Amino acid sequence: MKIAVGGSEFFQRYIREIRETRLFESVEIIGLFIDYNNIDCPKVAKHLEKVNAQVVVLGPTHYQQLKPYLNIPCYVIRPSIVDFLSLNKQIKNHTKTCTVLPYPDDIDFSALESGLNIKVNKAWYHDVNDIENTVKLLKERGFYTVIGNNRVCSVAHNYGMQSLYYYRRDGMIEAIRNAIQMAENSQREEQYINEVKSILSGTINGIISTSYDGTISYANKSALSILKTVQDKLYGRSINDLLPRDIVDRVLTDGRQENNIALWFNNVNIMGNLIPLKIGDVIRGVCLNFENTSKILEFEAIIRQEIKRKSFATRYSFEDIIGTSGAIRETVDRAKRFAQTDSTILITAETGTGKEVFAQSIHNLSRRRQYPFVAINCSSIPDTLIESELFGYETGSFTGAISKGKQGLIELAHRGTIFLDDIDSISPNFQSKILRVIQEREIIKIGGDKTIPIDIRFIVATNRNLKAMVEAGLFRNDLYYRLNVLRLSIPPLKQRQEDLPELYKFYLSQFDQTLYMDIEKSFHDIFKPAFEYHYPGNIRELISITERFVTLADRSRLGDFPYLQQLLIECLDNPKSTAGCEQIGVIVGDDYGKDIKTAEREVLRYYLSKHGGNMVELAKSLGIGRTTLYSKLKDLSLK
Repeated sequence: MKIAVGGSEFFQRYIREIRETRLFESVEIIGLFIDYNNIDCPKVAKHLEKVNAQVVVLGPTHYQQLKPYLNIPCYVIRPSIVDFLSLNKQIKNHTKTCTVLPYPDDIDFSALESGLNIKVNKAWYHDVNDIENTVKLLKERGFYTVIGNNRVCSVAHNYGMQSLYYYRRDGMIEAIRNAIQMAENSQREEQYINEVKSILSGTINGIISTSYDGTISYANKSALSILKTVQDKLYGRSINDLLPRDIVDRVLTDGRQENNIALWFNNVNIMGNLIPLKIGDVIRGVCLNFENTSKILEFEAIIRQEIKRKSFATRYSFEDIIGTSGAIRETVDRAKRFAQTDSTILITAETGTGKEVFAQSIHNLSRRRQYPFVAINCSSIPDTLIESELFGYETGSFTGAISKGKQGLIELAHRGTIFLDDIDSISPNFQSKILRVIQEREIIKIGGDKTIPIDIRFIVATNRNLKAMVEAGLFRNDLYYRLNVLRLSIPPLKQRQEDLPELYKFYLSQFDQTLYMDIEKSFHDIFKPAFEYHYPGNIRELISITERFVTLADRSRLGDFPYLQQLLIECLDNPKSTAGCEQIGVIVGDDYGKDIKTAEREVLRYYLSKHGGNMVELAKSLGIGRTTLYSKLKDLSLK
């Protein structure tokens, strides 16, 4: 950063002293001597530009002289009360002392006067040439001490008067600090302006702004492109050449934005908003923010398509399938191979195993992943509505139909994947229509008379035996063979018991990470009953059990192993008879009585440990008196 200080020999002496102190090591302080008697303003301005000064510090008189020639920020240093207070010891007689200031500068000395019980005399000069007359007049009036700037002091000295320079070095240091702050603010402002210019230049909207009289002063690249013009033909023109005068006048007068203005310019149809440009409460011009109407329609179509696409987005991929068992890994590997084809896939699995998770994962790995994935649960749609939902309908095709007609879900899945869950639940009549769609890859809307070609991949799922349904006459055999091209069977949880710990860890962390971390060390012991459970509801049931456990768990008892295991047993819907029971090893020999006694000792040892050696609780738990308990413990050598 470069800060210039322009002024007399006093200023330059201060600058040399300040440099020696190394107070501003990261700033280059440039001293610039300015002669009051022979100042060449253009030369000074050119020199400041040459040395790349970011701010120049000047006294009031030099600032007035140089102001018309400078194009960099200026900080004007002015004397303060502190400056005059520091001079007080050098003043012999305040009544014969006068402070000389450039007009119209003034300093409020009231605090100084009341504090020192003095009266400060002041005189003013209008320009440099007036200084000598002012000082001469003071001499004639009996003043013999003058306080002022370098030029005032020099003239006073020539008249044999005492002269005191009214700036302190500390005041110069403060002025440099303020100049540095100005430079930093200027840098930030310039950066902000450049960022705004970059944003305006890069935006796809056209931006045109005017000065206060409505003359176009700025247009970004998009505006020139949309209007098919160039800067030279646009700058300097009136905004009224583009917009009706009454609209512009309303914005300039009322200061309110006008929206959705449509107009023609150079045979281009545009639409935009006219915004008042305000600095404070004053309107300084207007800004027209607009776009080509044809582009607006194009963007609307893209947005509508994107909304449709995102409304049928997927959440799952193969990375979300948890488990390392051979059964699940083999199924995943097969599904990944299926994803590379466009053939119809039939997923067979028990309820709750994650049929849609697999369907979405297949879609996400296929070449159709950037297009919609539409999932339809056939059992949830009444047979009377399923045709209109899947195929759509034309205007007025039946009572209650939307007046504009409706696209069907199959048409919305165009180029993507359609997943038909519970395919076994559709009626025989609709089975024939689905068969035609799969064979011909085209649909006919209800009430329509033309076919609509579709490019989609079918994935269907069922938890029933379709072949048995075909044999029983409940499912069309031709549809079955169309669906049964690539078959994927998802193993139930009972066939992948080794995956249970990993699944529980994952969902425990999902529901309550803190709880899982608190019980992590005892996790396998606490959840041992869950690892022996048969899970008729598969993954869906496991998730429900986990959520139930997390919800019911008392956070103050997370270190109580028996409590947590018992809570888990209660959360299992239908635990096996052995679930939740502690396994106690007992070696059986040839002596029945001795074996019974050994088994009883191990059982009592377990309960004794469970109750932490508390005999009162142990006796209560076993339903026996404490005397009997002590007798048993002694007899079994446990006491």
